[in-house]
Amino acid sequence: MIELKPGDVFCSYNPWWTGKAIVAVQKFWDGDAEYGHAGIITNPVAGETLEALGEIEVGNLDRYKGKQVLIARPLTTLRGRKIEAIECVHSIKALKDKQLGRVYPWWRIMLHLFPPLARKVGTGDFLVCSELTAKYLYYIGARGNQYKGVTPDNLADEWLHWRNFEVIFKGEWSADLVTFKKG
Repeated sequence: MIELKPGDVFCSYNPWWTGKAIVAVQKFWDGDAEYGHAGIITNPVAGETLEALGEIEVGNLDRYKGKQVLIARPLTTLRGRKIEAIECVHSIKALKDKQLGRVYPWWRIMLHLFPPLARKVGTGDFLVCSELTAKYLYYIGARGNQYKGVTPDNLADEWLHWRNFEVIFKGEWSADLVTFKKG
């Protein structure tokens, strides 16, 4: 059993053609990629998430049942200070206040075909799923302020290889694997 907390982050396999295209582009640039989507766990008791889907919206982990998922917990800031649960909750609220209901920026996906371009070209504060997740991690101090152009593969690599993250789960998702606790 795994215990999820508010502020845990995830990447998932995306079976839609867009997800397969995202993985293909990531593989071209990085050589290895398996995740085409990313999000933030906001309420583990209900399995709620904050994600960029058709718009920036509240989703649910149930959507990923039977799919490959990677869940990580940010432990420390880039400077080594422990991240407190209250910081995660406040940062999620701030991100929701700014982003909830915003349209998904499909035009940014085209920029991601050439990652250096996606990192340089801004389109307002419209964020794809992985940029939204990276911005949250920036808010809590777990990554730098470069969130434009970040891909699900970039995030998965960071979580798997940086010591300020703990991988909570990696495999086929089932809600039966989880005990939900607050804080």
